[in-house]
Amino acid sequence: MKNKILNIYQAAESPFLLAKRLGINEASIIKLNANENPYGCLPSVQKRLAKASYHQYPDHTQRKIKEYLSGYTNCALEKLIAGSGADEIIDLVCRLLLKPGDRVLIFPPCFPYYEHVLGLNNLTSVSINRTNQLLIDDEQVNSFDLSKVSLVIIASPNNPSGDLVKSSTLKTILDAGVYVLLDEAYYEFSKVSCQEWQLNYPNLIICRTLSKMFGLAGLRLGYGIMEPNLAKQLHKIKPPYNITIAAEEALIASIDDLSILQQQLVKIIKTRDLLFHKLTKIPEIKAFKSEANFILFKSLKKNNQEIYNFLLSKGILTRFYDFPKFGAYIRVSVGTAEQMEIFHQELSSAMNN
Repeated sequence: MKNKILNIYQAAESPFLLAKRLGINEASIIKLNANENPYGCLPSVQKRLAKASYHQYPDHTQRKIKEYLSGYTNCALEKLIAGSGADEIIDLVCRLLLKPGDRVLIFPPCFPYYEHVLGLNNLTSVSINRTNQLLIDDEQVNSFDLSKVSLVIIASPNNPSGDLVKSSTLKTILDAGVYVLLDEAYYEFSKVSCQEWQLNYPNLIICRTLSKMFGLAGLRLGYGIMEPNLAKQLHKIKPPYNITIAAEEALIASIDDLSILQQQLVKIIKTRDLLFHKLTKIPEIKAFKSEANFILFKSLKKNNQEIYNFLLSKGILTRFYDFPKFGAYIRVSVGTAEQMEIFHQELSSAMNN
């Protein structure tokens, strides 16, 4: 039997590699390609990490982590499990619930990692393509035979389009009895969660991350919220020490200083909405209204790859996509107000040249 050839997950380019490739100073790069918190982790996180002890193994039961997450989410401890980023939660769910060959429904264009993790687990990806406005097509969902799939993965807000899943769409899928993995990685920016739906739908699994609003992308920490028995089974198959002491300490410090993060959140949302307004004023730019901390856009007349390259030449790192059946787009993460002003100026220059 031949080994299966997997596509490598194409993560966002690092400033280090870009600086080396372009021969520029890494410190001068404006990094807007990975949807990170532009203000970084909190000073209290850095102080706590400096004092932490790292010679012992972390707590494999995740007790303290779950206590802090329980307070943050207002969710019972037995419904929680932490992972090395939300990516690990998605992988664990696939490994627990599915067997090789099972079919999983996704809605492209969506987070490319979904296809990657399905391939890793020898699962079959089934797609319902989004509309030209990059929204889930309700007519296709209503006519789709959901009994033919074992899992549905939806992001809300969706990456990269930034839209929320409609309640009617989610209800249709959940009512079919299929497991739904709802990726709420960006829910803090939308202030919309479907967590309360789990009261009526034990087949709803929610995963989130602390890489975005919390500014802890480099420490890899995410979590899942699900029916208690399912969480218990996931604990049995997860790596015993999947959460480092550093990640645990950073979580504690962040939640203790949550008010500061919430102030940053207000600034990011305000900056996002202002950027969207400015993008709509640029002739020949199509921008998609976002409920996350990024905005997807494209030029209707110019070559989007060339626009992306022009921004790169100015030290502005965004994310370029060329979606099958949809074409080329650029996604820009919401940075500081100053970064967004520079980005807007350079984009306007690219459109005028």
